[in-house]
Amino acid sequence: MLALSDIEVVREVSEAMRAGQVLLATQPVRSVFDTELELYRECLARLSRTSGEILYPASFIPSLERLQMMRDFDAHVVSQAIEQLRQHPHLCLGVNISAQSATIDEIWGPTLAALEQAPAVARRLIVEITESAPMERGRGRQFCARLQHLGCRIAVDDFGVGFGVHTAMEITSPDIVKIAGSLVTEAGKSAGTTARLARMISLAASTAKHVIAEGVESLADLHVVQQAGAGWVQGYYLGTAALEQRQ
Repeated sequence: MLALSDIEVVREVSEAMRAGQVLLATQPVRSVFDTELELYRECLARLSRTSGEILYPASFIPSLERLQMMRDFDAHVVSQAIEQLRQHPHLCLGVNISAQSATIDEIWGPTLAALEQAPAVARRLIVEITESAPMERGRGRQFCARLQHLGCRIAVDDFGVGFGVHTAMEITSPDIVKIAGSLVTEAGKSAGTTARLARMISLAASTAKHVIAEGVESLADLHVVQQAGAGWVQGYYLGTAALEQRQ
């Protein structure tokens, strides 16, 4: 199958949004010492083609970022998460958005208004800022502060790689910091990589109330993270990403 151009990918994503073919899978974030205790569930966007094929973020997010088209998609996914939170009062959901999207403008107007009118929903929404693009200085901080004022929590994703540390410094007061899964994967292979993971977790803990280690794929990974000092973990060892049932 031929690779699609960025423009073709953006067109397909836009059509999927209009057709209601953007799906949300969720994966739990659990306590490192009591894996029955859940902090929240992270929403992971998928596209459903009419053929039945499911497209994963890696196949379309880079094109959206290269063409500066992330904001519409992110706002769409956040609105879906808000609707899930309205329907299920027990849920607490996290949603990834690109740092490119972290700017208050007319695209976010309806979302901000909906959260202002439903504080109980806002308190159960975590907005995760990804590390794949730099956050615009000043505007990103204002965006996050506005969401926190409405009751949402802000998470810095993939801390330790890409723009993760830069994003945390720009936000200044994130509620949650998520350690990049690649650091967990490398930890345990040598004393140096294990020490690096522990240093990153310690740095994250000085910045945010909750520290989550991502990429926990095995019992060995869980043990490494326990020893390194993270309070929460996420990964396929703790729970697969399952599609939410539509109502």
